[in-house]
Amino acid sequence: MDGKCAQLTGKISCLSHFHAQPSRDAQSTTGDEALTDVALAATCTGKSGETTVFTGTPPGQTGGKVTVELDLGSADDAGATTAKVTTTFQKESSFLFIPYSETVTYTDTYLLRKQ
Repeated sequence: MDGKCAQLTGKISCLSHFHAQPSRDAQSTTGDEALTDVALAATCTGKSGETTVFTGTPPGQTGGKVTVELDLGSADDAGATTAKVTTTFQKESSFLFIPYSETVTYTDTYLLRKQ
């Protein structure tokens, strides 16, 4: 980047996963939290190949942390944007009665296309 910074603002709706890995596949599980029309300010964080990357964290997450990364389209497909929604969740576990903190991370990837 040339030292200039840009910011995108808008609203996002997505699903966050504030839970440990479920024991089997499921449509939803306890700890899934729908985020609906949550304000998002994403700041330009650099380039990945030909695409410009913006990253932001919606405010007010109580169950964990949600980070959104937007990869804007390349010269080959200027109308395509990839959105990566990463949920990070801390949980307490134990091994032989010794407690420890464990971080669980989920990343959902969406391809957004201009209509």
